[in-house]
Amino acid sequence: VVEVFARTYYAQCAASGHGTPFRHPDAAYVLSYSIIMLNTDLHSAQIKNKMTCDEFVRNNRGINQGEDLPRELLADIFESIEREPIRLSGAAAE
Repeated sequence: VVEVFARTYYAQCAASGHGTPFRHPDAAYVLSYSIIMLNTDLHSAQIKNKMTCDEFVRNNRGINQGEDLPRELLADIFESIEREPIRLSGAAAE
């Protein structure tokens, strides 16, 4: 599911004419998993030592075909997940 999402997201960004920070769909795939892990880390009561923004950025170094994604993008993602967790709703949550 995550792989299909990443490839579709990459293709749509590339086709939009607005560009994409990703050099390859694999970067979107790795970042997608990283976001899932971040959400779990920040919002699970079982995890005592929460990840920091700097750690999140460091964990994603070089995922863009050896290049780093823009720090501002990663910091924005971190802050967004920190403020509001990703939650499933409806039948998917059951």
